Amino acid sequence: MRRFLLQRLALAVPTALGAVTFCFFLVRLLPGDPARVIAGPQATPAQIAHLREQIGLNGSWLQQYVSYLNRLVHGNLGYSALTGQSVLSEIAAHAPYTIELAVCAIVLSTVFGVLLGTIAASRRETFIDTLIGGLSVAGVSVPVFWTGLILVSIFAVQLRMLPAAGAGSWDSIILPAITLSLFPLAFISRQTRSAMVGALSEDYSRTAQAKGSGWPRLVFRHALRNAAIPIVTVTGLELGQLLGGAILTETVFAWPGIGQLLVQSISSRDFVVVQGIILVFALSLIVVNLATDIAYVLLEPRLRHGR
Repeated sequence: MRRFLLQRLALAVPTALGAVTFCFFLVRLLPGDPARVIAGPQATPAQIAHLREQIGLNGSWLQQYVSYLNRLVHGNLGYSALTGQSVLSEIAAHAPYTIELAVCAIVLSTVFGVLLGTIAASRRETFIDTLIGGLSVAGVSVPVFWTGLILVSIFAVQLRMLPAAGAGSWDSIILPAITLSLFPLAFISRQTRSAMVGALSEDYSRTAQAKGSGWPRLVFRHALRNAAIPIVTVTGLELGQLLGGAILTETVFAWPGIGQLLVQSISSRDFVVVQGIILVFALSLIVVNLATDIAYVLLEPRLRHGR
């Protein structure tokens, strides 16, 4: 087990360095001069030069890259050219909203995705299986922003049951969380059905059924337990995908998370903040993958014994 985890940690280090390098050069390949755009058309050359030095655009790309890595080692992501605040503090102020939204969405998608997938596998080739399969296809096909607008139109505008935007009350998160959860819910449901169909056809399931195990015990104690690894895999992947979906969802619902901060920073060409947010997203995905690998070890005894 220790060897397995050390191997994954060793792979995470170059992956993180690659993510840092990608974020650095991606932002600098964007067309235009960020310093000139941020300073405005009335800025003098001296003001533009001062701003370029402030946001770290002086020197060659190699010099900027070395300086950027040095700042990262000390936990410095730079400073916003618009607000003057550190990027780390800007992200920290918005991160709790994104984490709250992502946690609610992944809980909804995992619970209902596993439940629907299990029901579909248990009622294979019936009307219920076909219905759940059709809903899953619709869930992965409909764009997030369109789903959000439809939910706002129905529950906020017509029925006036829930807030349309913002994070002013406890029920403000309901519509964004449902919107963000639909795509991973459909994907997890499809993966659960596939894994459960295979598990229910294995010898241990037939043996348990021959010994008189009831259907709920057979499904949830025997089959679902052995089908857990592919379900955990897709759940971990979808947790990483939620960060991308959160950008659109937060924009539609004016949710004050990192996704909305990213959109605002791109619009204002505050590339230091954009660079920091992309880096945080990339590192978060690496952490999620590591957590998924640890879950593998806990669920698969052969990995724990180094086989």
